Formats: sequence, structure tokens, C-alpha cells
Amino acid sequence: MYMTDEELLAKNYGFWGNARKDFMYKYRTADWGFLQETEKLDRYLTVFNNRITLKEYHMLDKALLRSGLMASIRTMDKNEWVSRCMRVRESLRKLLLKEMVYEIDLWQW
Repeated sequence: MYMTDEELLAKNYGFWGNARKDFMYKYRTADWGFLQETEKLDRYLTVFNNRITLKEYHMLDKALLRSGLMASIRTMDKNEWVSRCMRVRESLRKLLLKEMVYEIDLWQW
């Protein structure tokens, strides 16, 4: 089913799908146009969001283990623990957003 730019831009694809959607619409117009013309853009953004979300969770688990936060969950104040986890997550998101800018393949779309 063909979707217009307005419909695609209004649709929520999750954090990573929306970030990729905005980036492609602004800076990768040729890729945006190609995927839209072949009616694969909607699926691409959904798959992209799922793939990067899983990657983020995996990286977050590793980072929390490496930092010792997982071991200190029972002894640390709950609010302090949550704020530290959120800082780790924000750092990972910044890293993944930078990585997303340089990702040029469209996974055989």
C-alpha cells in the first residue's frame, strides 16, 4: 500500500525508527524516494527500529554489567541506581545516533 510523505512522517515507528525517518527525510532524500516508490519505506523503518532497539538493549546490558551497576542494584539507593542507568542509556543512544548517520546500506532493499 502506497503511503504519502505526510502519512509516513505522521506515523510513529518508535525511537530509532523515528530518528531514522527524520534523518532520511532531511539528508537522504534519494534513499527515501527509492524506498517510498518501491513501497518498502514503511517496512524498512519498522525493521530498523526493531534492529537498533535490540542492539541498544544488548549494549545496555553489557554496559551495566561492566560498570558494576547490576551488582550494586540491591545495595544502592533506588533513585541513584535509576539515574546512573539513565546516564548510561543516554550515552549509548548518543553513540548509536552517531553510528546511524554513517550507516549507508539499506539491507538489500
